[in-house]
Amino acid sequence: MQFSIKGHTSLVLGLFDLIETEGIDASLASLLQRATHATLHSKLDEWEVVFKLIFNGGISDIRVYHRYSSDPRRREKWVMVHVPIPTTVQVKWGAPPQAVITLQAEVGDEKWFRTVPGDLSIASTLQEHCCIAARVGILLALTTGLTVGGQRVQVEPGLLQ
Repeated sequence: MQFSIKGHTSLVLGLFDLIETEGIDASLASLLQRATHATLHSKLDEWEVVFKLIFNGGISDIRVYHRYSSDPRRREKWVMVHVPIPTTVQVKWGAPPQAVITLQAEVGDEKWFRTVPGDLSIASTLQEHCCIAARVGILLALTTGLTVGGQRVQVEPGLLQ
């Protein structure tokens, strides 16, 4: 099984002028490589788990949407990680509040995702915050488990260190 990041979406206008998505992807490369090595030689070797990072200014917690179905023809499982983007009202290095697009969550949507609190105190820049939050979201998905091709995949936290 292979793990990768494909695609970035922003719900904050102009965010990609403030952060470098290539840098975020590079900071997560070793984590994804360790996850790949931890799941080698399984029945799912031909599968790819694809993480899509969605930078979302309308939330405060990291959200991991893990319940999307697998695509057996393409041998892919997609997992959406919503990275909360703070505003300048919350921290000085945040995004401008007027740039945030807030989407209304539907009642009952909680069954589709897991959350973990985003800690703004451990980052000193928006780039660093995005790297840390994306890492936490991916770790949450890998260690709590995913269903890939009808089989449960869960990576031991110690194998990802």
